[in-house]
Amino acid sequence: MPLIERLERIFQVRLGHDRELAATVGERFLSPIFALARVYDDTLPALARLRRAGIRAAIVSNAPWGSPPDLWRRELEHLGLAGAVDAVILCGDGGWRKPAPEIFRAAMHRLSCRPSECVFVGDDLRWDVEGSASVGMRPVLIDREARYPEYAGERIRSLEELLALIGVAE
Repeated sequence: MPLIERLERIFQVRLGHDRELAATVGERFLSPIFALARVYDDTLPALARLRRAGIRAAIVSNAPWGSPPDLWRRELEHLGLAGAVDAVILCGDGGWRKPAPEIFRAAMHRLSCRPSECVFVGDDLRWDVEGSASVGMRPVLIDREARYPEYAGERIRSLEELLALIGVAE
């Protein structure tokens, strides 16, 4: 577990030999991060509209510090996101972090789709836009705070705009 290995190096303690202690430390480390989590108001309604339209969706995410994917899955459940998508692919599942092509290919495999059928929405130019484009997906930058005014590709400020962009009617 990379998170535990990092914490062992930082604090000069052994945690890996005690799985229960390691799990507790991992949870405690992530709890302030999870406390900051929020789901934008348009997220769950947009995912529901995609589902009603027969469009499959996945969450593809990097997790900080090599933290355990099971804790992130639990947080996604807590936020109502896990059940709103067809797949969750986390960097800890296969060992690849965005922008590595493998994590995007894993998502396509889980959704049984080809790159030309995929629209990848993300908020980071390198990890999301460049990464998804590298495997042939259609990247769409979600730039809610207009942080990337120089970006010339497809850009949205909300998921409502995404639904209009891909032609998902009300």
